[in-house]
Amino acid sequence: MGDWRLSEGWKSVPDSRTPDPPDGEPGPWRDRTGGVMHGVYERRIGGVESGRPAHVEGIAAWYGSRLWSWSGPEMPRFRDRRVSPWNPILAQGLRCEGVEMTPYRTPSWCEEWIAEALLRDLKPYGRFALPYKSAMDWFAEAGRAGLVYRATRDDPADGDDGERRLYIVAAVARTYGEVFDLDALIADYQDALPEDLAAPQIDALQRHRDQSMGLLYVLADDADERFWAAPRAVRGLTLGYPPSSTAARILAEAEPTSGTPRTRRFLEPAAHPQPTGLANGTGRTNGQQMIRVPECRHPGRPHARVADMTPATFATIVRWIDRSWPVDMPRGLYPDSALELERSGYLIAIAYRAYVSGDPLLRVPIGDDPAAEGELHRYVCCLLRGMSKDPREIHLDAVYARKMVWS
Repeated sequence: MGDWRLSEGWKSVPDSRTPDPPDGEPGPWRDRTGGVMHGVYERRIGGVESGRPAHVEGIAAWYGSRLWSWSGPEMPRFRDRRVSPWNPILAQGLRCEGVEMTPYRTPSWCEEWIAEALLRDLKPYGRFALPYKSAMDWFAEAGRAGLVYRATRDDPADGDDGERRLYIVAAVARTYGEVFDLDALIADYQDALPEDLAAPQIDALQRHRDQSMGLLYVLADDADERFWAAPRAVRGLTLGYPPSSTAARILAEAEPTSGTPRTRRFLEPAAHPQPTGLANGTGRTNGQQMIRVPECRHPGRPHARVADMTPATFATIVRWIDRSWPVDMPRGLYPDSALELERSGYLIAIAYRAYVSGDPLLRVPIGDDPAAEGELHRYVCCLLRGMSKDPREIHLDAVYARKMVWS
């Protein structure tokens, strides 16, 4: 995106989710008046031509540090207080490489933020873990907030009562049509995406109009399987992610399968040509091979848990994290047990982001046996899903970040 501070048109977007600034010296990022950057900023690129929407770029700054950036087609009709760029950023602990100053002060910060955002009606759906006592307090408030939830208890052998956590999935009980202005969102998708990409997303949104989010994706026996199988427009809306970013990911997913970029309906910075997809179906984006994210193979059963790792598997995963860690990213934790690694699941997420975003020739393998790499990759994805971290989201965030660097 270049040095966005030198460009005109950036506007601050007020949002109560913006984390409070810390004490101490701010980071180096300033606006054109010299003020410390703090919050979400967006700008609109290109005018409207022949009904084509403009391109929107955004950035999240925290006390003078650039925390995250994104871009996608403008979707101006849909607005909702439960949808915000902060939702994917703060729920996943996203940060740009090299950023030292972040609001994520503890390993459990993101989990606690999701729980609070749900109670404040700032997020429609979330997956998180809380210590047992904190979870009991959260349950007492969830009913008053119009939420439904399900919880899975830790194995008591993992620690004493103070260490046990409850893994919680929660959502609003009302229907999608009651919660969101679906007509506005559907109209935006019709303008933002090519017809063949927009049609299945719009059809899915229409089918969800009279469906309860809580009944469908929390209380149903196959709620998790249904959620991960839902079209991206539905998943993005359910998670409270901005539809502009969701539309950009739909486009990013579609391009590698065809070998050439799709004709877009919105104006965007010129991108480098896309090479032809490989014969085995593994496409390339910006000259680098895209890796496939495997699905889990345990219908009806919970995802793998980090705390359940064998000593040999723990050693393999920790060695992979050590070898994959970005050289320019500070790291203050080196877990010496599977339970400690589970409490710091972001370490696996960061290693996986490096795994899916790097040049395949330089990619650090998870294990030492090439024949077992596929199953280890599937296992890591299962671990991430068990920690409420979608490996497909991590993958597409990495792919889209790389596309923005090339644009």
